[in-house]
Amino acid sequence: MDIEQDIDNYFFASLQPPEDISFDDWTERYIVLPRKTCPEPGPFRLSRTPYIRGVLQAVNALYIEHIVVVFGRQVGKSQGIIYPTICYAIAEEPGPIGLALPTKDLAEYTSTERLQPMFELCEPVRAKKTENKNDYTILKMSFKDSVLSILWAGSPSQMMSRPIRYLFRDEIDEFKEVGDTDPLKTIEETTTTFANRKIIDTSTPTVEQGNIWKQLKNCQHVFEYWVPCPECGKYQIMTWDNIIFNSEEKDREKIIREAHYECEFCKAAITETNKPAILEKGQWRARLIDNPCEEIIYQKPIQYEQTLLLQDALDNYTVRKIGFHLPKWYGAFYNTTFGYAAKEFLEANDAQKDYGDFTKMREWMKFWRAIPYKDRIEKREVKELMQNIIEIPSFYCPQDTVALTCGIDPGQGGYWFAVIAWAKDYSCHLVHYGFQAGDLETEIGKLELRRLIWENSYEIISEETEKKHFQIWRAGIDTGGSKYNTSNVTMTEAAYDWIRDYGVPKVIGTKGSSHKMGKKIGMDIKIDRKHNGEKLSRSVIVWPIDSGAFKDIVHHRLGIPAGEAGRFTFNQNVQGDFIRHLLSEEKQRNKKNEFEWVQISKQNHLLDCAVIAFALADPERGGIRTINPNPEKKQGLKVISKGVSIF
Repeated sequence: MDIEQDIDNYFFASLQPPEDISFDDWTERYIVLPRKTCPEPGPFRLSRTPYIRGVLQAVNALYIEHIVVVFGRQVGKSQGIIYPTICYAIAEEPGPIGLALPTKDLAEYTSTERLQPMFELCEPVRAKKTENKNDYTILKMSFKDSVLSILWAGSPSQMMSRPIRYLFRDEIDEFKEVGDTDPLKTIEETTTTFANRKIIDTSTPTVEQGNIWKQLKNCQHVFEYWVPCPECGKYQIMTWDNIIFNSEEKDREKIIREAHYECEFCKAAITETNKPAILEKGQWRARLIDNPCEEIIYQKPIQYEQTLLLQDALDNYTVRKIGFHLPKWYGAFYNTTFGYAAKEFLEANDAQKDYGDFTKMREWMKFWRAIPYKDRIEKREVKELMQNIIEIPSFYCPQDTVALTCGIDPGQGGYWFAVIAWAKDYSCHLVHYGFQAGDLETEIGKLELRRLIWENSYEIISEETEKKHFQIWRAGIDTGGSKYNTSNVTMTEAAYDWIRDYGVPKVIGTKGSSHKMGKKIGMDIKIDRKHNGEKLSRSVIVWPIDSGAFKDIVHHRLGIPAGEAGRFTFNQNVQGDFIRHLLSEEKQRNKKNEFEWVQISKQNHLLDCAVIAFALADPERGGIRTINPNPEKKQGLKVISKGVSIF
């Protein structure tokens, strides 16, 4: 069947009148949530998520062609909006449908685990199935008068393959460009054939320059959900600022139980037991201002009278593109409560305060407040960082040291290293650093690195007669790199070989990523074969590291004032070269207007060493707070590697 015939079929099928029932009522009548993937399986009930009703009404509105949904996590944007709309389109208003997702794996999972079980439970959709089994595959499902194509952003040619009337683009902030091709623009062009097209974009936001926030900013109106106070009856947006909890409380379970929402007018406490009733009475209203997205971020007060009711917008034929914004704490499920919002905020705040870890706060902003995280630019000067030097000689550790980590960056002619001492409050101190001559493929290089990791001992600064020493607790070697000048052996191969021969279990391979990862440290990679394919009895463990996230942490800790926990200090023998390495990269905006770390000077090796040393101490991987410090007691001098060049 050619494309022209497809269009004719879809046109004549669309002339058949749908069942005389509103879309939101149709959803409650026919949609059944599958047990396999839903926490509350069974008939779909809008009473659990009343805010969904307004979005469904917008989908069914005649003149609305583009809807942008920015919801927090687990409040129903996929199960309550995308999948029911696909079912309704198949059953009642046929036409070609496209569901676009970030990756092929996610596309296949969504098809087999989410959509197909829902189709089997939806009677009107089952009635539209053909008897031809070949019409029903994982990524393409042909019904009697419509077809559903499940697409992914990484395949531009596949996304352009056929016309689409109903286009759903899910988690669009994760869509990545392929070469010079913008997948959002590419697939939207497939809808231009249809005057009655519907485009629905959904995602949790990442950064302000992300796809979903840019789409939201381009909406004619952005709607928020207003609810009435059960005491005074006044309508308001439930903002984060009005969620009340004791930030000093250490018992997180108590916070979950006691956190509540405070009415901004009468100060009445609104609890989870009140939430179902006030959600049922809620209204979608838009701010009558030029830049509602900025207002949402900063939660500036707004009066009820200065808003536009959703139904009034839907009745206006000039309104074509609208957006919806909803934080996670509007949800009525066990993990969407005010208490869970408070608990996870405190955990993210602790990580940011104690360790300079901004990733958890980014995730909290994304999943709970459903707003982008504003990345920060921290530019520092050599003169400023000279103030981080304290009066402790090199090779000596502060008294509160509990562990030492060492980052190693191999290069041509030798390797760079940095040894960092850690206290339990994550204050850290540069003990020892330098460049050791000798490639890891050479005997001298192997020997000196073994001495550094296994033999060197660092004294606790103390006036006690009986001296206490630490050795390195964890070391990490960057396993990236090209071939050595003197042979065909790569730095990667040499690092793997050295770890297998001398490093297990203290030494971990690391591999930095220039792209943002879901976590600061990814899943372990097992290297169990040599470069020639030979099977090995002992594997090498490699940690994938989000280099940008740890550079954020390093630079944050450099700026912590003296006397406060978490500061990154240097020994008194540090010179300007080390600091210049730390300042060899800075955050700049890329072509997507997103911040990324960019190298501005040639020598950045010691920054890479610091990143590795910080990763080894990270709480995500056992952290130093789990260590019971037990330094060795020795008399006499420290053992220090020979031939090491100290700056």
